[in-house]
Amino acid sequence: MLSLAPAASAAAVPTQLELHRLGGPAFLLCWTLEASPFGKPSIALSTGGRRLAAASISLGLRDGRERLAVAFRASGPDGIVATLSDQGPQGDVTASFDPALVHGIADPKDILADLAPQARLTLANALVRAWPPLFGLSTAPSYLSFLRQFLLTLFPKPLAMQPSAALVEGQWLCETLVPADFAGLQAASRLDGAGLTRLTLNSRIGAADRNGRRELHLVMEEPPARGGGLLLLQSERSLVVRSLPGRQVVPSLGRWWAGKAASRDGLRNWVVEQLAGLSGQGRLLAIEMQRRVPLAVQHVRRDDDLPAAELDLAVCNQAG
Repeated sequence: MLSLAPAASAAAVPTQLELHRLGGPAFLLCWTLEASPFGKPSIALSTGGRRLAAASISLGLRDGRERLAVAFRASGPDGIVATLSDQGPQGDVTASFDPALVHGIADPKDILADLAPQARLTLANALVRAWPPLFGLSTAPSYLSFLRQFLLTLFPKPLAMQPSAALVEGQWLCETLVPADFAGLQAASRLDGAGLTRLTLNSRIGAADRNGRRELHLVMEEPPARGGGLLLLQSERSLVVRSLPGRQVVPSLGRWWAGKAASRDGLRNWVVEQLAGLSGQGRLLAIEMQRRVPLAVQHVRRDDDLPAAELDLAVCNQAG
């Protein structure tokens, strides 16, 4: 399946190559090698005398070695030649292989086995965010199955995204806990039987608790009746996976608003902003919630003869 063809001047040839089918015509070539002192290694793929479009990332292994992972889409009956270059004196090394000989879908455990913790997250982010649109994998059933197994191998028992309150027009306020290194939501996706779908979600991260975890609140559409999907939340260096429950009875906004959870860390003010941006009905509801359970009366008093002030009620509307 894989055969090395090193350049004549090569003194030492990397020997560990693996080829995995990600789904359909998409593959992942992994080439493991010792850390190069000469420069950043790269791999170029070609087939039938032409350059093949590919995307690569560098992954660190637990034993200090480096693995180049190259995703590509195979097309046509010709074999593929991979050329490894690390700018060293030994010259380039080539490997030829035929993707058609790889039939089964990749085993996530095999791919993750030797990777360092940060390398696992780097690979997961590429599989979720960068590679699906590049290689047309967002609706490929075999890739979706592989990706789900991969994520559940990385996160065996994902927490459920908890709905806190029903807002307006089928929107829910949801919350979950995220680790301290989750600095901010950069991308969100839903993975289910229909595909891998990018989502645009308004989010808010609260202050860290005693264990370093932080509350993440989201405004999102209520899930389908059956549920069962995964919600994938990505920050710059982190990935959080949460299971999505099916449609259920969710507390009303009024009940949540009057509870202690709503008063934490200025959360109610953020919810008012979200409601005002949803629709005209949301703006009216935001005003009603502020009128029904207003913030506590605030006093400003001075010991001298300067005027004092008292704020009885402040309500935000579309004018500010």
